[in-house]
Amino acid sequence: MLVYLIEAAIAFSIMYAFYQYVFFQTTHFEWNRAYFYFAVFISLALPLIPFPLKVDFSGSIHPNYILNPVTGENLIIYREHTGIFTEIARWLNSGSYLNIRNIIYIIYFSGVLRFLYLFVRNQLEIYYLVKHSKTINHKKWTQVLIDENETAFSYFRYIFTGKNYEQLSKEEQNKVLEHEKVHVFELHSLDILLYELYEIILWFNPFVRKAKKTLKDLHEYIVDVRITQSASKYRYADLLIKLSTGKPKTKLANLFSRNPLKDRIRLLAFPEGEQLKKFRFITGIPVIIFILLSYSFVISSFNLATNNLQITGKTAFSPPVDYGTGIISGYFENKELKSNDNYKIIAAHREITYATESYQEIKSCGDGEVADITQKDDWGLIIVEITIKHNKKFSSKYKGLWKSKVEKGEKVKAEQIIGLMGDKRLYESFSFQLLQNGKSVNPLKFIQ
Repeated sequence: MLVYLIEAAIAFSIMYAFYQYVFFQTTHFEWNRAYFYFAVFISLALPLIPFPLKVDFSGSIHPNYILNPVTGENLIIYREHTGIFTEIARWLNSGSYLNIRNIIYIIYFSGVLRFLYLFVRNQLEIYYLVKHSKTINHKKWTQVLIDENETAFSYFRYIFTGKNYEQLSKEEQNKVLEHEKVHVFELHSLDILLYELYEIILWFNPFVRKAKKTLKDLHEYIVDVRITQSASKYRYADLLIKLSTGKPKTKLANLFSRNPLKDRIRLLAFPEGEQLKKFRFITGIPVIIFILLSYSFVISSFNLATNNLQITGKTAFSPPVDYGTGIISGYFENKELKSNDNYKIIAAHREITYATESYQEIKSCGDGEVADITQKDDWGLIIVEITIKHNKKFSSKYKGLWKSKVEKGEKVKAEQIIGLMGDKRLYESFSFQLLQNGKSVNPLKFIQ
């Protein structure tokens, strides 16, 4: 989840920066508004799209030692290259409950709760104003007369007018209402609501707040252009200057006199952009492609298998250990090796071996029934192996455990704890084997 949030935040930041440097000076305001919707959709969707980029990992495999070349099982133990980021990831996912990962989660959800509280409070402020003020119902909108030093602001079908509004001339009042009705009919409040909800999810990204403010300014540009198509730009600009002070009662509202005033007056003098300038929006397509590829340049064997799973729709199992546990020996078969004496050896490792923490919990990869539990004494060390039959095709084996938490014949659910590892100094690894029709298969192709 943390990776998804970071990728979504990066994607949105890139798209907002692209807007500021490429689209900001265009006067196709409706197109710009659509771009803000597009940015939210793209930033949330792109990190979820599997992009199966083939990567060769053979160069990163380094044999350490060879075991039992006769049986061909558990023949080779290897480790992939581990850099500083891998070690940081393992540190974040350490076994204790109060680890860095959980602290980050606490901070993130605290921010979510804070922004959710502010959102609900703003909604209640609108409800309170409507409930405790005099209203005048019209066919498609409702005027709310509030006892505040406000001119006018709107939220969905409600147009709120205050004491300052009453001091305007009749012509100016009509112009203010006409302005706010454009906000109502164009559903500008829906845009703000979308970004308020989006900000709750990505509250840590400062570009979301900047984008929300830019979007509110964009709404005013849209309305200004619409109003001045049938009215004098100079008189309308005078009205903007006259009402250039004031803050909305709630942050969710569209305020008539919202700043930046100078930009609004300057853009009133701009002619509508040339039709050819709309093609500038096509330049956003390479940005989307860049973001997509940037999430796909490095794919671990886990991600690669998950992509294959999503594309082919194969049977999915859950991992037997918590995500983030390091794989010290992956699945492979019929791998040709050369010994120090130049002899060729065909190696196979038809299971996955994980590095585990002391007393780590081992989980069932799917629903099924415990078919067998074996226990052997390895020089005084008790080694437990559990076999679970999932259906007619699939069964799974969990090897190298210290203690079983289930009984033979017991029905188990996916992700149910079935066993425990022992002290890490004695039980330093755990092996997981998946069988299809009695034959070992690569578990990573089926783990979701």
